[in-house]
Amino acid sequence: MLRSSYISGIVSHIMRNEAPVTTQLLTYQPREGDIMPLTFPEFRPTLARFATGVTVVATAFEDRFYGLTVNAFCSVSLEPPLVLISLENASQTLSALRRSQVFSVNILTSAQQELSRRFARKEAEVHKSFDDIPLHRGETGAPLFDEALAYIECQVAAEYPGGDHTLLLGQVVSLFYCDEEEMGEDAPQPLLYISSHYRSLASPERLNRRVEAPAGHNGVRARRPH
Repeated sequence: MLRSSYISGIVSHIMRNEAPVTTQLLTYQPREGDIMPLTFPEFRPTLARFATGVTVVATAFEDRFYGLTVNAFCSVSLEPPLVLISLENASQTLSALRRSQVFSVNILTSAQQELSRRFARKEAEVHKSFDDIPLHRGETGAPLFDEALAYIECQVAAEYPGGDHTLLLGQVVSLFYCDEEEMGEDAPQPLLYISSHYRSLASPERLNRRVEAPAGHNGVRARRPH
């Protein structure tokens, strides 16, 4: 696990507008009396009980798009705006992303399950076509899906090893989301994933009142000040 003090130091580093943070290996050192490590068959189904949204993380390098289905995605900081993604080390998308140093996180709707399946396939087995996807290039050149529930465009701020995956910290450059208040019944619903199955919301009704977004983030589109 990344120590909170370590992350705080990284965020402070970025706020000072310094160069990207150099990768530092974080390792766990077993101590006497520690519980025996869990096995893979136990670990995966346990975490599968955690419901998530579904995204396609994409980048562009040398006039080609690369993408991968990702549900290991979270926000890290509001000021500066930072997000975290986790990509498999063997992924072609990770290799291209390291060269481009930019990426997009396209949050899928319940109508985009086919895209999730497409980009979840092993990249060595099939070319993942973007040709039939309504999209446009963002400020960084990364592909942004026009029909996504939301998308976030980022520049890589830091990279960390995480076992058979790599963790990438991204500083947000621009973003977009569908405004449920304006779209009403036409608002798309999120694609959900739990226990290795796709799900959708049984009801779009909220369990509580809407929480107002911070000042400067209540529009449909927002960009990082230059």
